[in-house]
Amino acid sequence: MNRLRHNVLFIIFLLHVSICVLGQTNQFSLVNWNMLNYSSTNNNSTARVPEFKLLIGELLPDVLICQEIINESGAIHFLDNVLNADSVTYSMASFITSGTGLDNAVYYKTAKFTSGPTKAYSTNLRPIYRFSVVPTGFADTVYIFSVHLKAGSSTSDRAQRDQEVDTLRKYSNLLPPNSYFFTMGDFNLKSETDGNSYNRLLEQLPGETGNFYEFITWTGSWANASNAILHTQSPRTTTSQQNIPYGTLGGAPGGMDDRFDLLLGSAAIFNNGGVDIVPGTYEAFGNAGLHYNVALTDAPSHPSLSAQIITALHNVSDHLPVRAQFTYDVQPDALVRNPSGYSISDIQTRNGADFPLRGTRVSVSQSPVTISQVRFEATGNYNQSDITEFQLRVSTQANFDPATATVIDAISNPGTAGMKTFQNLQYAIPAGQTHYFFVTAEVNGQTTRVVGVSPLQVTY
Repeated sequence: MNRLRHNVLFIIFLLHVSICVLGQTNQFSLVNWNMLNYSSTNNNSTARVPEFKLLIGELLPDVLICQEIINESGAIHFLDNVLNADSVTYSMASFITSGTGLDNAVYYKTAKFTSGPTKAYSTNLRPIYRFSVVPTGFADTVYIFSVHLKAGSSTSDRAQRDQEVDTLRKYSNLLPPNSYFFTMGDFNLKSETDGNSYNRLLEQLPGETGNFYEFITWTGSWANASNAILHTQSPRTTTSQQNIPYGTLGGAPGGMDDRFDLLLGSAAIFNNGGVDIVPGTYEAFGNAGLHYNVALTDAPSHPSLSAQIITALHNVSDHLPVRAQFTYDVQPDALVRNPSGYSISDIQTRNGADFPLRGTRVSVSQSPVTISQVRFEATGNYNQSDITEFQLRVSTQANFDPATATVIDAISNPGTAGMKTFQNLQYAIPAGQTHYFFVTAEVNGQTTRVVGVSPLQVTY
């Protein structure tokens, strides 16, 4: 028998559970913000904390996506000293340090979301990040691609941005059709015709489903004064210490004239059903369309926000936050999962099949509960010809035993790594029982090997 040596499979377990609940609609706010070199050690960064707290209190994000976080200590500093300074409300998604000095971070309200793995895809400059969050009671994962593309207007700058967007599209195209995903961040696009980047973001080619959609419309070019309400950069005309208390942080002056910061969504979000934008909520926060090539603090004043809020926006960053409100259905077929838990097993042959594994547990206190679908993601490197079948097994025992774990479904010739789904299961769990689910692999039709499971507990 061929052995799979030093190859690793990661298995992320997702279960759809049919339960008797009344459908309801929940809402969440999504905010993206370039934080301008936020650090835990830079005195000017920490001095900005009071104004950041003021603005977060006005924005009230349920999910906050940030660019220009200097490092993980800076990300934690913002979590502890801004978001959770008065109450422990937010958690931070798994953080990946890129080594560029300008990283991305995602924060979410713990009561409303759980988070899954973070991935970083390399480019010639800064990585494309992919975060994943799951709204409470929702039936799927919401993926968030966060970007900080190459700045500049030269031919080489545009070419590099185009390459970065190609990388983004490469990975958004890998998500299953009808997935819920966003991209947002600092795209550094002077206009929608600045290179091919914007066109590529929206472009749908045959066989691709990773394209994005705008939630707003405009006439002409977004770079014109007539579309000033779309602009996100820059709320200041100077970076001098005389005019900005934190001027030594740098950033761009020039006044409000660029729409660098975008928030786009997938077809599943753009179309009705599942996750939907609340009409009229997309905005560059603090921009009322009254300023072009001038500072946000110049006359006229904002029609609804206080001068204190506008001044804080002017001071803390050279970008305005972009935000929007979204709704989602709490569905009877609710996805119930623990996205942060997974185990890793080396599936080379071992005597006694001594694999690390943790059971996926579903505890039921009310009937009926029916497992209708199990989705799992197999990622990593493995020889697809060596895996002849994935099997879904269930047992009433936490420790895997082939003699007691019943096969309830199988996927033959699974092919390459990626999302796999056991469908139409209709597996009923009686009240008062706990059942454990395992994914196993048939290696060349020989001994069944457990390749990985993820812990999950559901209680009704």
